[in-house]
Amino acid sequence: MRIPPLWLELSQGDEPDWENPITESSGLAHDLSQLRPQTVPSITWEQLKMMVQEGVALPASFSITMPDDSMEPRVKRGATIFCSTQVEPEAGDGAIVRYPSGAVLFRQLRLSSAGWEAHAFNENYRDSEPVRGIEVLAVKVGINARGL
Repeated sequence: MRIPPLWLELSQGDEPDWENPITESSGLAHDLSQLRPQTVPSITWEQLKMMVQEGVALPASFSITMPDDSMEPRVKRGATIFCSTQVEPEAGDGAIVRYPSGAVLFRQLRLSSAGWEAHAFNENYRDSEPVRGIEVLAVKVGINARGL
């Protein structure tokens, strides 16, 4: 059945004839029915660190491979992390952060009265004190890994 987009989106115009559907349908109810694949650039940690160090703007969205086990068991080494620079961070989010020392890492965000803090899940990577004064560069919006 072909449904007029104006009627579907705004409930305006001619209502479809529900009793006699048109068989010559395009199969699309509206624009949202059309898949529009997007290519997300994949960057390496070395590229990311160089971009940050040189002040180059990060892409709006990108993927990167988790380089170590600092966030296990939540994010395993080798997992593909999908990140966005357009998403506002929230407490509990995974994020790529820059430490005051200049180090660029993937950590969990926590919010304190002093601002964002970065935390590793793996005890072997935990700082003795919460790291404050970090800059959130990108927020994890998805992950592609087995067993998660």
